[in-house]
Amino acid sequence: MQTFPGPGEKSRISTNGGTQARWRRDARELFYLAPPQPLFLTRIWNSATELSGKQEYARSNDGQRFLMRVESADAVATPIRVVRNWTGSPR
Repeated sequence: MQTFPGPGEKSRISTNGGTQARWRRDARELFYLAPPQPLFLTRIWNSATELSGKQEYARSNDGQRFLMRVESADAVATPIRVVRNWTGSPR
């Protein structure tokens, strides 16, 4: 990590990498997805997560709550029904 635009001292954040970094609103903490030493366990880390570019989580401004996109292991696919022209007159 280094101030932008420089100059500035560099600081290492992680020795094992990470993705999808987000600062807390007051910039006192940096959150990111990484496999080692998690803040808490999730089911969102895998190699596809790193490469997908999708935002897998959001954090509250104070950094105390997280919203995560996960797939449930027991999820059943539910069909989606699209109704077109539902405000129109019946034919």
